[in-house]
Amino acid sequence: MMRAILSFIFCVCMMQTAMTQGVSGVVYGELQGVQEPLPGAIVVWEGTRSGTATNLGGEFHIGRPPGASRLIASYLGFKNDTVTCSLNDSVIIFHLKADADLDPLILREEITSTRMAMRDPQYFQVLGEKELCKAACCNLSESFETNASVDATYTDAVTGVK
Repeated sequence: MMRAILSFIFCVCMMQTAMTQGVSGVVYGELQGVQEPLPGAIVVWEGTRSGTATNLGGEFHIGRPPGASRLIASYLGFKNDTVTCSLNDSVIIFHLKADADLDPLILREEITSTRMAMRDPQYFQVLGEKELCKAACCNLSESFETNASVDATYTDAVTGVK
């Protein structure tokens, strides 16, 4: 029983030692003069593959590999920040600044009057509103006269019914 208690205390001490060998901190981003935590920011040790991502509150904890001394924080749309950490440092706070103000992106789509249906394994030609307005006069059947894929035939030549 005494041996189990001693091994439990030893494990707790080892876990505490392992936790103190890392660095914790927060990554903030300054956008329009307001400091906010950045969730999903990447924090890596320079020259290594050891890294982590921040949680929803912008907080991180990363273990210190041997010989590592510089931490780099990066986030999309912000300038990277690098901090030199001594062996005594256990808490680091990053303040990232916006890289550049981006102009809004406007997407416009121009739909042709006739297009091919790409999601169907059969060959289909989709006629749009523009196609129907090209030669529309008195009835809908006249709209298809300019389209080569639709063959409209007259059933009654006197009245023009197709």
